Amino acid sequence: MVTGIILFFLLAGCCFALGKRQKTAAANIAAALVIFEAVGSGFVPLLLVENLQSRFIVEDNPVWGKRNAVIVLGDGTVHFPDQPFVRPAILAYSRIVETVRLYFLAKKSHRSCSIVISGGDASRTGVTEAEDYRAVMLRLGVEDSDIVPEGRSLNTFQNAEFTEEILRGQPYDKLFLVTSGLHLRRALLYFGHFGVYPTPCAADRMTPLLSILPLGYNFAIADFAAHEYVGIVRYYVYNLLGWNPSGTHSGSA
Repeated sequence: MVTGIILFFLLAGCCFALGKRQKTAAANIAAALVIFEAVGSGFVPLLLVENLQSRFIVEDNPVWGKRNAVIVLGDGTVHFPDQPFVRPAILAYSRIVETVRLYFLAKKSHRSCSIVISGGDASRTGVTEAEDYRAVMLRLGVEDSDIVPEGRSLNTFQNAEFTEEILRGQPYDKLFLVTSGLHLRRALLYFGHFGVYPTPCAADRMTPLLSILPLGYNFAIADFAAHEYVGIVRYYVYNLLGWNPSGTHSGSA
């Protein structure tokens, strides 16, 4: 997304140059170079991600209820070439580890805990995120009876919508939401739309690398952050236009 903006300014500059509008062409090319340096140096990504992640911390000792549910959101699956199996995508592992960590903390405190894995086959690998992550969690020692798969959702809004249906009427008195730190603000917004207000649990944190020379890593982080902001703005626009489905209150806190 950010790269597209830079390319747009460069293309516009070339078009203006061909049209003999040298000053406008120079201004567009200069803008592309300034954006390229500001993003690649890590300055812009730092501002973007801090606003998304600053409120969320990892709790080492959460306050448990009598019946707890840890909701983890999927982040894709990958099919290994020439191999018969599917595995979680690279950014999903931090979510899985944090979910399992919380689960065993609850068990250590002698509290009931279920894991709701929300994610369908968004990556089109033939295996839902819910079933794929479930297999990993079972190998890590989670009890099968404590896992509740939700395998229909293909995006974050559907994660919230279909998870609320599972939670509706269930006796959970404490909910936790595990996803990437960069993703939590948007995820909480969507879950709140359906009357679900879990405790946010950041599975990871993205930090740009400040550098005089532009780094591709910083462009990737800027794109991740821009995707989150677009999703937040889209939610409010859809609400204004009446395109979001009506939220249903599960009664969970």
